[in-house]
Amino acid sequence: MLDPELLEPEALRKLTRREYDKLVELGFFEDERVELLCGMLVTMSPQGGPHATISNWFAQELTLRLGRDFDVRAHSPYAASDDSEPSRTCPCRAGSRTCSSTRPSRCS
Repeated sequence: MLDPELLEPEALRKLTRREYDKLVELGFFEDERVELLCGMLVTMSPQGGPHATISNWFAQELTLRLGRDFDVRAHSPYAASDDSEPSRTCPCRAGSRTCSSTRPSRCS
């Protein structure tokens, strides 16, 4: 019988955010809910009714309270670092609401 420990890799090869974005663009995760955390692909838990309700309320409240000086993006990816792109409930950043292909980041 094959020993599973013989198949263990010496090291894991982590993804960069740029590599992850390219794989998403090519449709690799079309039917999966995944996010990139510290270079690792992580399966996201399903969002039910209560989560959707509070997320929508929170996004509306942030938009009302922060006004047009901030860009609030409900359920959008957030470029947290070079090896992480979590899907955040309501990332927001100072700045105008212009059409952009870049994701909000901690540096924006």
